[in-house]
Amino acid sequence: MKPEFILMLTYNDSTVKDALNIFRECKDAPVMHWGFKDVGLPPDEIKALVDGMKAVGKTTYLEVVSLSEEEGLRGAKIAVESGFDILMGTVFFDSILEYLKDKPIKYYPFAGHIYNHPSILDGTIEDIVAHARFLESKGVQGMDLLSYRYVGGCPTIIAGGRQSNQCTHRFRWIY
Repeated sequence: MKPEFILMLTYNDSTVKDALNIFRECKDAPVMHWGFKDVGLPPDEIKALVDGMKAVGKTTYLEVVSLSEEEGLRGAKIAVESGFDILMGTVFFDSILEYLKDKPIKYYPFAGHIYNHPSILDGTIEDIVAHARFLESKGVQGMDLLSYRYVGGCPTIIAGGRQSNQCTHRFRWIY
């Protein structure tokens, strides 16, 4: 599988207010994966943005940065109602996986011990790997690894993030 990135229309953990205009200006860029957060836009604008992305063949991602089951389920419902392809983020809960099981959407929860807002990834590499294996055993289709916010004791190099004033706000690599 070749690495690709998700172009996230976010800034400071919120969807940018002009996300639809930015997408329209950049939709012909050779980027297939586009996403944004569950905060920052009203529901009708979220739906319009997803519809616009899907109309030109893009894969859509909603990232929900939530730590509670209630917030995670709220985000899952937004993702389904808006027609996203993938829900990423949320701390894993069986109830979210159960809610999504018969829906046309994939679930990529956070791997590892996540806390705080903005979210922090903590724990040993062994703990993170064990949690990733647990998530895989539960049947999730992918994982959201917050490696750029890892505070464990192991030196970590993360590549792929950058800021720009053009068509990109943040890249997140997927494999």
